[in-house]
Parts: sequence; C-alpha cells; structure tokens
Amino acid sequence: MKETRIIESFTASIVDSNGELHPIEATKEISNKYYSIRRLNLKICYDDFITILSKLCKSSKDILIFGKLFDKVDRENELRIGVSKFCEKYDFTRSRVNKILQEAVEVGFVKKLDRGLYLVNPFIMKGKGTTNQTIERLQKEWELM
Repeated sequence: MKETRIIESFTASIVDSNGELHPIEATKEISNKYYSIRRLNLKICYDDFITILSKLCKSSKDILIFGKLFDKVDRENELRIGVSKFCEKYDFTRSRVNKILQEAVEVGFVKKLDRGLYLVNPFIMKGKGTTNQTIERLQKEWELM
C-alpha cells in the first residue's frame, strides 16, 4: 500500500467596512491510499470464504496457519504441501496443520487428490495466476468429483 498526504493551506485577508484587516486561515489534509494491483492476488467468494474460515479456525494461530497454507495455491488451484517442511518453516505443529487440512476436506473447502495434494474449491477461491478458463474447467470437474 502506498499512501500520500497533501496538506493544503489557504490564507487570506478581508477588509471590513471600517478598514480593518481580518486574516482568514484554512488548512485541509488530503490523504490517498493506493494498493498495488500486483499485491491483489486472490479472488474469493467472500461469504463462503468467511463461513469456511469460521468453521476451520478456532484461534488466531489457526487463522495464520490457514493463511500460510492457502497462500500456496498454484495456477491449477491446487495446494501442494509437504506438511513436515511447512511446519518446520513456520513453526506450526503437524497435528494442528493436519487437523485444519482434514477439516477443510470435511467442510468442502478442498478435496484431497493425493498425499500432500489438495484441490481448492473453485467456487470459493481462485488462486494466484489462475485464469478464468481454468476456474471454469475446475468448477465443472469439482461438481463431478
């Protein structure tokens, strides 16, 4: 995020009917925030995403685990994860990460394709770089699974 602040100042003098000078001062602060398009990297169905998050996360640490896990979704909307390395890298417990993944399957956020390979529900989340054509294909496949 980039933020710009501009402070505009205005000073004027008014002469009244008696010839006296009266100064008038005004300031205005303008603040603009800009978000880099490159940083906007995921698209989600907000209501469904929040519902899933509320079912999976029991603590603020669970939210961090969830965020780190699903930040790794690739162009095929798949999560490829080596749980041991992931836990070691971020200092999470294997049991909690496995539990979140298991519950994500149970609530329909992901489908387990293989060991360490999950397909994220394309109706809820579109991963980084996933094209609209890929999402449409995955949505059709999701309904058949």
